[in-house]
Amino acid sequence: MTKAHAAATPWTWLFLFPLIALIFLITAYPVGLIFLKSFALSRPGQPAAWGLQGWIAAFNDRALFSVLLNTFSLATVRIGITTVLAIFFAWVVARTDTPFKGAIELALWLGFFLPLLPMTMGWILLLDPHSGLLNKALMRLFGLAAAPFNVFSYWGIIWCHLAFSTSVRFLLITPAFKAMDAALEEAAQTSGSSTIGTLLRITVPVLAPAILTATALGFIKSLESFEIELVLGIPAGISTGSRRSSARRRRCRASCWSWFSPWCGSRRRCSAGASIRS
Repeated sequence: MTKAHAAATPWTWLFLFPLIALIFLITAYPVGLIFLKSFALSRPGQPAAWGLQGWIAAFNDRALFSVLLNTFSLATVRIGITTVLAIFFAWVVARTDTPFKGAIELALWLGFFLPLLPMTMGWILLLDPHSGLLNKALMRLFGLAAAPFNVFSYWGIIWCHLAFSTSVRFLLITPAFKAMDAALEEAAQTSGSSTIGTLLRITVPVLAPAILTATALGFIKSLESFEIELVLGIPAGISTGSRRSSARRRRCRASCWSWFSPWCGSRRRCSAGASIRS
């Protein structure tokens, strides 16, 4: 077996090298170009001028710490909540005989396909502190002097992300649940473990690779989130890395700001926005 593996290695590397080169071209080239442009001081079409003014301005920005704190705080809290929800719903759909579990799965699929901005506008119509339909109904019903919910807030941003983020992690985790051998859970329950105990001690540890992969992908997606933070963050006074980098007026400073946000989505947006402003 070792000889056969050794004989196949050159052919493996022969096909692997083009794949590595393609991945490097797709990922490294845009990142390297953004890094290079972060030193450019001239506008597009003008003679090239290079310097460190963009980096200096980015580091001297007093909002840097609060922006990074908001960005990673929103991403961490959202990932924690949606991962727990996704594991629970995946377990319900794949491992129980809960009634209407097909409807639950369909609803989560719909949450994946529905666009974020229309969903956010719907929540604004319901939870706007001044004119939200749900807020007005609750104020009239219970005689409240102020609106009980405010979508233009930290938790409002997280709430508007829940449907899509939970759906994505559910779709990534559910196939692992269905592929897992049910004999492990049956053995645990035969030994006296409760349903929740089996889920926490057997199911989750066995599915840890799939859960960690879905969590990592979700965290990266959370860092590059832009639309909801733009719509709800401006009235709430909450600034994140993606929104901050898109708001930079100078192209070099926008490129530098994008490097404080380790995601490609904000880099693309800040570069496009800066080019339009130029």
